[in-house]
Amino acid sequence: MSSSNHTLPVVHHARGVFIYDNSGKGYIDGSGGAMTVSIGHGVPEVLTAINRQAQQVCFTYRTHFTSVAAEELAAEIVELAPGDLNKVFFVNSGSEATELSMRTAIQYWRERGQPTKTKILGRAISYHGMTMGSLSMSGHAARRGDYSNLLHQFAVAPPPYAYRYEVPDDGTFGASVWERIIQEQGADTIAAVIVEPIVGAAGGALTPPIGYLKALREICDRHSILLSPTK
Repeated sequence: MSSSNHTLPVVHHARGVFIYDNSGKGYIDGSGGAMTVSIGHGVPEVLTAINRQAQQVCFTYRTHFTSVAAEELAAEIVELAPGDLNKVFFVNSGSEATELSMRTAIQYWRERGQPTKTKILGRAISYHGMTMGSLSMSGHAARRGDYSNLLHQFAVAPPPYAYRYEVPDDGTFGASVWERIIQEQGADTIAAVIVEPIVGAAGGALTPPIGYLKALREICDRHSILLSPTK
């Protein structure tokens, strides 16, 4: 966490991959505004679309209204999604998305008559957001340190990262460690397992072996646990 006493450069404007401060110095925005401006700053087509939409309506609350823009975007996402994923719920950030996934998983099991399934298990070297719920699911020690007594103490499993952790060579690509964690916690208390398919900010592009996520999917199915891949 950065210190509040640290003086940050003041942005004057941004174009493409560059951000310029008020002295004219340019900085390469290598992460695309933390992955939110992936096609660059100041793209004319994007600015035009934002202006056009704002002239029609700036905001409507989802329980009161919908809009053509929201419906068209939802339809496009559903068309791209695999299987029977046919519902879309818009939120403002990745932290909110993982919070929603946690609440949805818990509500799912309540609706199925299993209210004890409330734990969301994650992995070490993971990051799912900075709200209290999403941080509780994150195995990122540096980010958790200041709030540890306020967070849910959800269990974490080691990631398939042979450089830092011992990865079992038993045909599961490292996913078998989840069997032990689930047994220790009790499957009847676990609502979901949340993992990043490729660990980004917390570990710098940690890619699991081919077959790991499939093996984890089978483990979760066998124990009646939801699997929530996240950003």
